Amino acid sequence: MAQLQASVIWQVNSDNLWKDLDEDTSEQLNARLRAGTKHFKVKSKGHHYDVDLVDPAWRWTSLRSGLISNLRLWKPQAGVAGVAAWSELNGQDKEPSPGHAGQGVSHLDRVRISVWRRGEWHPIPLQEAAQIKKQFADGRAVFEVKGKHSDYKVDTRGKSGWIQILHNGRKRPMRYLDATSDGPTLVGLGLIDHLETEWAELTNGDEFLTVADLLMTWKKADGEGFRGKGSRELLAFTAVDLMDKLTLGMDRHVRQWDWIHFRLLREQAPSYHALQEVNDALIPWLHSDPHAIKKLVALFTIAIRGSGDAQLTAAQMQEAADQWISHGGDKNFRMTTVKNYFREIVDVSRGLQRGRIETDLDDGRVCDEEWIADCCGGTRDKGQNRKDTLMDAYRDQLKYLEEYEADEEEPVTYYDYVNMMLERTLNKVQIARYDLSRGLAKYLGPMLLGKNLQGLWHTGIIVHEKEYWYGGNIFESDPGMTPFGEPVSVELIGGTMRTREDLWSHINSRLVDEFTPENYDVFAHNSNHFSNSVCLFLTNHPIPDKILSLEETQETWSLLQLRPHLNTSLGSFGRKGVEGSVWMDGTGNHRSTDCMAEEWEYIKEGTFVEYEYEHGWPSIAYVSARQEQTCTVRWLDVANQVVSEMEGVSRLHVKRLKKVKRATRPPPKSPGSVSTLG
Repeated sequence: MAQLQASVIWQVNSDNLWKDLDEDTSEQLNARLRAGTKHFKVKSKGHHYDVDLVDPAWRWTSLRSGLISNLRLWKPQAGVAGVAAWSELNGQDKEPSPGHAGQGVSHLDRVRISVWRRGEWHPIPLQEAAQIKKQFADGRAVFEVKGKHSDYKVDTRGKSGWIQILHNGRKRPMRYLDATSDGPTLVGLGLIDHLETEWAELTNGDEFLTVADLLMTWKKADGEGFRGKGSRELLAFTAVDLMDKLTLGMDRHVRQWDWIHFRLLREQAPSYHALQEVNDALIPWLHSDPHAIKKLVALFTIAIRGSGDAQLTAAQMQEAADQWISHGGDKNFRMTTVKNYFREIVDVSRGLQRGRIETDLDDGRVCDEEWIADCCGGTRDKGQNRKDTLMDAYRDQLKYLEEYEADEEEPVTYYDYVNMMLERTLNKVQIARYDLSRGLAKYLGPMLLGKNLQGLWHTGIIVHEKEYWYGGNIFESDPGMTPFGEPVSVELIGGTMRTREDLWSHINSRLVDEFTPENYDVFAHNSNHFSNSVCLFLTNHPIPDKILSLEETQETWSLLQLRPHLNTSLGSFGRKGVEGSVWMDGTGNHRSTDCMAEEWEYIKEGTFVEYEYEHGWPSIAYVSARQEQTCTVRWLDVANQVVSEMEGVSRLHVKRLKKVKRATRPPPKSPGSVSTLG
């Protein structure tokens, strides 16, 4: 049996990647699985988990927070997950049951599939997702998918997760996440057609959408669902909250293009925080041009020419951009948009692995004659019409876009399209390294740790002008204001489109359960492992192996004596009741995860909360029951217009609801038509 144990690996899904469990935890799982036990408890890195190996998905639940994560077995030799690995471990050919036991996939119809590109996860088109689900349901591990631009292959056998393989050989990570709703069902309709139908049903042919329209439609669709305790308030809060998102928090009426804009972003953006950042950037445009969203939607819908998945090709993107400029869009549009957006993406995906970005584009200047001459490598006749000059230069830059699309075959979603128009570009991600030994590690390493070391490294990730680090609790600080002094080095490791709130939400809903004061270990589970998890979330790449090498230190006598003291001093920042553990940067410009337990204390049965019903997507919910670490919530599934109830929701996935307030609306003006640019 020892040989069988070595041939399969237990993994847990974390940060959307499959990660190996440690040897001790794996042995506990192996013993219970061989005994035929389906429900049991294990201890891993100081935390206790409730394990459920009942088909179709294997999971464990943290008894500390109620957080649920998928488990699976992986067989390295053949790259097989789940049933085959289970059979080898048990020395038998019989499958535990039909389906996908041990592969971490439960209900295929409610799985959201995304691919990593342009610095974040992008949902794949619904038609492609349907192909993948069918192939996977038929038991295929490697298969072809017919895409809009070209066919590609999906390989589900990878140790870290699924891989998309393009025809040119390039590989991209893919992920699948359990969803609480099925999303839109397109039967003979394109996405735009579907959204226009939604609008017509909501407004009954009126020009504007109101809270009353929402309430009437939802009650008609699921009247029974709104008769429970707290349902009336839930319905009202959800309607007001949705109207606030549709209007971008401004005193505006909601028209058809506002609905299409929001729903396209909801279907194609990677998270609500990403959607919100796009809309925040649109607000200044709306102050100067109230029809900005109308123009963006019109150009997009014209350019796709009935494409069912609402994605543009490079040529269609060029056409939309030309139309934007010719209709006066240059007042708000910089030439740096395309050059920054697409060149930085290529530089990050290729050049960043060499530790550098070759770009001098982010000078922030509005396009003028001098700038055009600089970027086009020549001079322009100052008597030439400025708009012609602008369009000529812009077309020069779009040649780069066409080359990029031809090479990478990237579709342009509505979310991508608006990002380009708004000049949202990749944010650089850096790793700051601090030598905790202050230069002594190279001399004391062989004696104390049994190996040569250049430094005893603590690290933090710098992104969005903040530094994120782990020292028992998890902290967000101003760079250079941590308790470790000046960093030895700050290295560029990648770029991301993920927002600051995306990261903080991920920390508080996922990483806070993995990185705690109780399981800090200066060698085996430290700030470097946290930095690696943050880097994977932001860039989908790990930090350099040399920084994580302390995990392989020998357990010398000196180390065994030092380890407890180091764990207490380095793993107790912000921990109450531990002397010298409270850290303050002196500026007040920091926040930490120690407030999560206090947040949970405010949540009682009968309260309204913000509930993360899918990874990155929150909704208003009503707490109908509360347990020690979990609760039961009721919330409105807006896409399907039904009230859903979810039991066993982790305390990490709910937080106190901010005050819901509806702004007043001015008298309506003539809306015009969504298909014109007026």
